[in-house]
Formats: sequence, structure tokens, C-alpha cells
Amino acid sequence: MYGFGLRTSIGFHSTSVNGNTDFRFINWENALSTESGAYADFRDEVYNGKIYNYAGVSNRKRLWTTGLSTEVIFRGRRNHDIKHAFRLFIGGTP
Repeated sequence: MYGFGLRTSIGFHSTSVNGNTDFRFINWENALSTESGAYADFRDEVYNGKIYNYAGVSNRKRLWTTGLSTEVIFRGRRNHDIKHAFRLFIGGTP
């Protein structure tokens, strides 16, 4: 299986006074991806009922996902190379 994609994000960003925490408020994110190969063919066969009938499968090869997200990224006080983050994304694939 193989595929490729493109992702964009635009939003508001703020850094704490001590520089250890980044806040990303109300980001608008978009992702465009395409998929090919054996797994995409398998999903197409499931969608068309050739293997078994499952309602949660899509036969689309190109997907556009869009939505809003917020994120908090924080670093260790001594080692700024180590980062941890919490992210919330709400969106869908039209």
C-alpha cells in the first residue's frame, strides 16, 4: 500500500513567560490524502459487499479532512529537547 498527503494548519500561538509552554489556540486544519495499493482495493471490495457487508467502510481513495484543534506543548525545565503535548481535534471528512 502507498499514499501521500498534504496538511495545512493556521491558528493563533502564544508562548508562556518562562518559555516552557506553548499554547496553540483555535487552529484550522486541513489534510488532503490519497491512498492506493492492496489495502485500498480491499476496502473497495468490502464496500461493494464482495467479502462481507460492513457499513463503516468507505471506498474513496482521496480524502479531505478539515476541522478545529487546540494544543498545549510543554518542555522540561532543564532539557528543552524533550517535549510533551496534549491535542484536541474536532472535525470530519466531508
